[in-house]
Amino acid sequence: MFAAEVIGTVVATQKHEKLVGRKLLIVSRLDREGRITGDELVAVDTVGAGVGERVLVVKEGGSASMAMGVEKPPANVVIVGIIDEIHLCDNDFTEEEWLKAAASNPVFDFLKHSEEDIYLLDDAKPFDGQRR
Repeated sequence: MFAAEVIGTVVATQKHEKLVGRKLLIVSRLDREGRITGDELVAVDTVGAGVGERVLVVKEGGSASMAMGVEKPPANVVIVGIIDEIHLCDNDFTEEEWLKAAASNPVFDFLKHSEEDIYLLDDAKPFDGQRR
């Protein structure tokens, strides 16, 4: 499934019988920032979308079949929803921001202690620098 914008319509007076009565729209994928990518497809509209609307699109035969309510549809790209809003989490942290966050997180407080933090597997005691 992907987000797209309806950028046009298709008129086909002659089409497969399973497409009769169905609206065909041209959609263009949206990138992460919501911009049109230029990757355009013709999709069967099952939700009453129109030009300029942002939509949810499936591109797979089984999903298309379910959305259209048709067994073995002659299309595999189907509009299944109209998008009201999109909210993205902004997790693009710089390395410096990550280090500051880690340094201030109490989970890492054990790193601030002066005790030795390297342990031997055989006795689980701190490594003292001497081989045993």
